[in-house]
Amino acid sequence: MLKKSLNKQLKVFKDKFNLSEEKYEEYHQQLKIIKNLFDLDDYDEAEKELQSLIYRKNEFYPAIYEIIRKSISPRYKSFIYHIKDNRIEKTSNKIGNAFQKTMPKSRKRIFKTTRGVLKRIYRRDLIWNDNRKKDYENQQSF
Repeated sequence: MLKKSLNKQLKVFKDKFNLSEEKYEEYHQQLKIIKNLFDLDDYDEAEKELQSLIYRKNEFYPAIYEIIRKSISPRYKSFIYHIKDNRIEKTSNKIGNAFQKTMPKSRKRIFKTTRGVLKRIYRRDLIWNDNRKKDYENQQSF
């Protein structure tokens, strides 16, 4: 969710200051480097790198540094604590974890109810059965 939020903040900045596509791509490349820090496997290394972002102001475009200062630096430990404690999931989206798929907000809302989950399971079962029928019909006998 953090990465998506960072992308959205950059897009808002692009629209606000009417950046060209080239300039936006340069900004996005810097942001991608920062987002990759959240995928590190070692907690101490990730913490050290994220802390150092705050002191490397001259290496980043002002808009990127502003995103670092406002969005990342106040809560960076909570963003990486899942590395240290295996009981914490990387994402808080339990529905996405259950179905191993990213879904639009409207679909997620449906699955928050028992009825919605049961309906999803029922439909997946129908689709599975339908696919098996097609496989059976398409089989050639020798």
